[in-house]
Amino acid sequence: MLEKVNWIEVGIISKPHGIRGELRLIPQRISAERLLACRHWAMDEDKVMRAFTPEKLRLHQNKLIMKMVGVDDRNTAELQRDKILYVAETDLPEPDDDALDLVDIEGFSVLTESGQIVGKVVDLIDLPTQSCLVLDAEGRELLIPWVDEFVHEVDLDEGRIVITPIDGLLDSDEN
Repeated sequence: MLEKVNWIEVGIISKPHGIRGELRLIPQRISAERLLACRHWAMDEDKVMRAFTPEKLRLHQNKLIMKMVGVDDRNTAELQRDKILYVAETDLPEPDDDALDLVDIEGFSVLTESGQIVGKVVDLIDLPTQSCLVLDAEGRELLIPWVDEFVHEVDLDEGRIVITPIDGLLDSDEN
């Protein structure tokens, strides 16, 4: 009997890379470096998950270049454009303490040092100067810089992040 696999969405195929059937993957929710270790992948094809093992994976300009078995030319690679890719949850390497991805912290509660609930993590975005947590704070979107000055603790076991917000960040703009 086959074990049920829990698939995690990790990116989208943007376009072919070169003429030999390689595909360019734009990682979402997890870094390209971490995806390099994954061997069990799947693609959603008309609501059916098709599992596969990549023939080859490599990094190129913060993108992941993937070679799939049976995709051997640019025309066949073009047919894969915009397809969403998944990895098996059990195949995902443990996070590095210094490099957490959205898949590691999505849905975490964010609290101040005094215990006030600020919101839940809904995204992690990379801006030119630093990464920022995107929080849903009772319907408001808040951005918290992902730097040591503001983020003091990430508790993966408890699913929470402790921050020190800057003055005015938590003030309601409905005064």
